[in-house]
Amino acid sequence: AQSPLSQAVMTEVVDAEHRAFPGHQKQLDQTSGAANARDAFLSTTHGTYANPADTRAKHGEHVAPVKGGTPGAQGKAVTLRIRHRLLQSGSSNLIANFRRSLRDADTSKAGSINVQELQRGCQLSSAPLDDVEARVLIKSLDKAGTGLAPVEDIVQTVRGEFTERRASLADKVFTLLLRVCNGSVTLGRVLQLYDAAQHPDVVSGKTSLEAAAAYFAAQWDVVDAGEVIERSEFVRVYADWSFEINSDLAFEIMIRNTWHLSGGEGKSENTSCRRVQVVHTNGRVTVEEIKDDLGVGEDADAIRQNLINQGIRDIAKIEFTIGKKK
Repeated sequence: AQSPLSQAVMTEVVDAEHRAFPGHQKQLDQTSGAANARDAFLSTTHGTYANPADTRAKHGEHVAPVKGGTPGAQGKAVTLRIRHRLLQSGSSNLIANFRRSLRDADTSKAGSINVQELQRGCQLSSAPLDDVEARVLIKSLDKAGTGLAPVEDIVQTVRGEFTERRASLADKVFTLLLRVCNGSVTLGRVLQLYDAAQHPDVVSGKTSLEAAAAYFAAQWDVVDAGEVIERSEFVRVYADWSFEINSDLAFEIMIRNTWHLSGGEGKSENTSCRRVQVVHTNGRVTVEEIKDDLGVGEDADAIRQNLINQGIRDIAKIEFTIGKKK
C-alpha cells in the first residue's frame, strides 16, 4: 500500500492528469522492477531545462497550450491576448502599426508569415507572444498546412468585426468626399478636408488640434499627397481606427463631426455643420443647417446653393452664421 504522503499521492493532488511537473523526482517513484541507474537520478527538472528552448518548441507542436477544444478556439484565445496587449501598450494607431510591424517582419515579402516572424512583428508592436501562442495562432489561420498565415488574416482577426453601422458611416463619408472632390479623392484633399478641430478629444481638451491631425495622417500607408484614395482603402482605415473606439455612439459622433456629415440622432447627432439664420421673402426668420457642408467654408454662394438644394428657395437674406466653417 502507498504511504498517505507518497509521491504518487502528491502527484495526484498537484496534477490529476498525472503529467510530470518540475518538482517531480524520478528516483523517488515506486517501480515494479529495477530502474536504469542513469534514469533513476534524472529529475524532470533536469530533463526539461537542459535545453529549454528546444524543449518548449518540441512540446509546443504537440501539446494544447491554450484552452480550447479546436485550433480555432485556441487561436481565438491568443487573439484576445494580443488585443489586450495592444490596448495596454499605450501606443496609438494600434492596428495600422500592428499591420506595418507584421509586414516588416515578413522576410519573404510575400504577405504570409511563419511563427518566428509573427513573434518578431508582435514584439515590435509591444504585444509579445511566446512560442506556444504564436504556433497556436498560425495553426488556426494556416488553411494550406504550410506553416504560414496571411498577414491580413492575422490583422483582421485581431482587429475584430467592423460593424455594419460603423462601416455604413465610413461609406457615406467617402461618398461625400467624392462629391466634394469632383470624383477623385486624393490623400492631400483628405488631409485638407479632415476637420480635426471637431474631434471629440480636441473639443474636450484631452488632446491638441495638432496631435489629432497628426494621428489621422499617421493612419495612412500612402505618403504622396497626389495618391488617389479608393473607397475600400478609406473604409479600411476607419475599420482599423474602430478597434480603439469601444462605443458605436462615440464612433458615430467622431466621424460625423470631423467630416461634417449631417444626421444622427440624440447624442450622435452632428453638431459641426454650420447653422445659418435665414430671412425669407415673407419676412419669416428661421435657423437652417447647411447639410453636409464639408468644403463649403466661407463661400456665400455655396451656402446659398446648399439651402436651395434642400428646397429652401425663398431666401431674402442670410444674416449670420452659427457653427463651424470648415
